Amino acid sequence: MSAPAARGLGRRLRLLLVAGGMALGSGAAVGADLPLTVQLDWVPSVTFAGVLVAQNKGWYRQAGFDVSIHPIDVEAMATSVGPVLKGTNMIGIADGLVLLRARADHQPVKAFATMLQASPLCIMALRSGPVHTFRDLAGRRIGLHSYDHVQLDLMLAHNGLTEKDVTAIDIGDDLTSLIAGRIDAQVAYSTDEPVAIELKGYPAVIFPGYENGFSTYAQVYYTTEDFWRRHPDVLARFLTVTNRGWREAFAHPRETAQMVVDVFMKKNGDVAYQEKALGPVQRFATAESTHLGAMRLSTWEQSCETFHLPKRLVGELVDLSILERVP
Repeated sequence: MSAPAARGLGRRLRLLLVAGGMALGSGAAVGADLPLTVQLDWVPSVTFAGVLVAQNKGWYRQAGFDVSIHPIDVEAMATSVGPVLKGTNMIGIADGLVLLRARADHQPVKAFATMLQASPLCIMALRSGPVHTFRDLAGRRIGLHSYDHVQLDLMLAHNGLTEKDVTAIDIGDDLTSLIAGRIDAQVAYSTDEPVAIELKGYPAVIFPGYENGFSTYAQVYYTTEDFWRRHPDVLARFLTVTNRGWREAFAHPRETAQMVVDVFMKKNGDVAYQEKALGPVQRFATAESTHLGAMRLSTWEQSCETFHLPKRLVGELVDLSILERVP
């Protein structure tokens, strides 16, 4: 598996960038009642297993949907909100912060469920290294992407530190620096880099973002206000089928990983990596509730506090009525 593919599971969350791409998955259903486009916020992987399994099994088709799945355009620098607002019958996936900022900009988006009930953002270090508690990061070298500084600052501040107390080094997608000892820790995603280095034989120590001042949902399902208002039944059916896909994926991780690599990654993937990643994905999918897709208004309000946004945005953005229709 190529390095970008191996490390792509979590990158979409901190890029906060998604755009249109070529449709993926099994073909359109003949005579389906309603075409739907699902806009992912990264390239296909087990992070989206619920959608991919439901598509591959033909369950969307059985529910009367002709579903197309669009991955991110990794060369584009745009959020998913534009394509979703401009498209027809669109269901988007985006980080909670993206959607809160969209509402702050008066964009008519509605969040109705979430794939991940906490952000997988974390700081990781080698278990064999010098960092074993968060405070051990003081005076240490932390690798990160150039766009990770806000996230790092929030986690440091939660623990009484600032970037002046550490040495932040932009390393991009590099996974070798931590292993080689050029840095002492790295901003990462629990569904991504720790999986990759542990498969190489380097167990990691994880400091989760959600325990260290970074509160937000990840991979939130959303649509336009207009579609939400006109088709709540469609959204409820979509979520019901997608949750069935998630349950199937979690029950059969090896088979799911193999299918995702063969069908959606066009065999350009590592089955062992995808299988191992499903473990943390499941933990984050049920971090607050065993009810898949569930959200809490209190968590959204905490996100507003975290990112210094007005709490009124929660009422404008978030709708829990669709979840109430889903078993």
